[in-house]
Amino acid sequence: TTPGEDQVPANTFFFRITAQDNAPLPQLQQGDPIAQGDDYMVVTAMPAGRFQFGAATFTPGMVGNTYTYTIEEVVKQGDNYAPVSEAIQPNDDGAYVQDGMTYDATKYTLTVTVQATADGALEAVPEYSNGTDTVAEPTFTNSYDPADATLTGDAAIHGTKTITGRAMTDDESFTFTLKGANEATTTAMTDGTITFGGQSKDTYTQDVSGADEDTAAGFNFGDMVINKDGTYTFYLSETAYVDGDNTYTGSQLDNPINGISFDRHVCTVTVTVTDEGGQLAGKVEYSTVDGGSAFTNTYTANETYGTDVDLTVGKTLAGRNMKQGEFTFEISATGDNAEASQDKLDAAKIAATFKNPQDASSGVESTWTIFENLAFNQEDAGKTFTYQVKERIPAEDERNGVTYDASVYEVAILVVDDADGTMHTVTTVKKGGEQVGDPFDSSTGTVAPKLSFENSYHGAPVTVDPETDTRLQFNKVVTGRDWL
Repeated sequence: TTPGEDQVPANTFFFRITAQDNAPLPQLQQGDPIAQGDDYMVVTAMPAGRFQFGAATFTPGMVGNTYTYTIEEVVKQGDNYAPVSEAIQPNDDGAYVQDGMTYDATKYTLTVTVQATADGALEAVPEYSNGTDTVAEPTFTNSYDPADATLTGDAAIHGTKTITGRAMTDDESFTFTLKGANEATTTAMTDGTITFGGQSKDTYTQDVSGADEDTAAGFNFGDMVINKDGTYTFYLSETAYVDGDNTYTGSQLDNPINGISFDRHVCTVTVTVTDEGGQLAGKVEYSTVDGGSAFTNTYTANETYGTDVDLTVGKTLAGRNMKQGEFTFEISATGDNAEASQDKLDAAKIAATFKNPQDASSGVESTWTIFENLAFNQEDAGKTFTYQVKERIPAEDERNGVTYDASVYEVAILVVDDADGTMHTVTTVKKGGEQVGDPFDSSTGTVAPKLSFENSYHGAPVTVDPETDTRLQFNKVVTGRDWL
């Protein structure tokens, strides 16, 4: 019988009796044979698994004779029926298998001896042999075992892993777990009904690493082999994150780690296995909720300029005291990335001009910070934002005795992603094309360069006529005696 059925399906198995040397052919008492010739008859097995050829007629003239028949299983080929050994090529094990069914090629010999009893009645004495032994009756054993369903590559259970914001680092990997969604599937995974990569266990894991930014990296759990039809349900999810010597699992992934927000959805995978004429076929379907078998993690990192670095402007006026707001400075975006650099200024609400914020005594430097709140994120990593800073020099007739510093500074800010949710900057300052000091790395805490501007004041000379300018007239007073 076939798996899951208590009875033999109709017209599935056929058997032939062939009469040798003009032996009388049996005749069915009811119904018609499947096929019949002068010396043979083909019948099919009944639902209970038995079959019969009916009765043969023997006459008194046959007493003392022996009649021979062969009984064998046959396979339908078009309109004909051929013995198993002729219809099917044996496999390496010598078995005759077709469409998952193993047929029995045993050929039985029936010998009937006709004799008279003591009271003169006719008696036909049958004897069955399988070629080696005498048996009570012919018995044919068939077994059904459809070829396993083997799912490989994209046909097997698989998924993809994408990280946005940056590429995966050399030290990190992401782990995915596949397990049974119900008891029946879990049992099938452990009893060998379902294997992955030749293994039989209740949980499988697969790691993903080395993917570029925004690039889906595929993964699967090996070739999937299923040896029984049915419907199997699995859960697929991301379950671990490894960063160097650190491993994070379970609820730890509910919160960002190293700037990574994890995809926490669980994909339901349904595998339907059907019998396609002796060959099991499997079809994999994924729930479409939250991306199905595609998992996307998001990486973010931020850095605000001025948090770890204070880039300052220094202003000195020699020759007189400096007044608050007396001098004006200009900031402008420049370089190959000028448009993006300007966008950063606008976002931080940094004006194109600024003034010295306080009074200062003659020769005393006044300092203040610039580029505060200049914000960067992971999309800026590897980019350089360049700015020009200079003092605005008024027309010559508006300088009022002040000699202005014509220095032009270039400030180049390289943004570096630390790949752990943090960032830092490396600031290089040039004056007139020449680098000022060493580049400032905000992660090391070295001293940032200062943009120094030095002005000087020289009052204009004044010509005085002592005869006419009363400001130079003096009086002399003598006390204690009269003038001489």
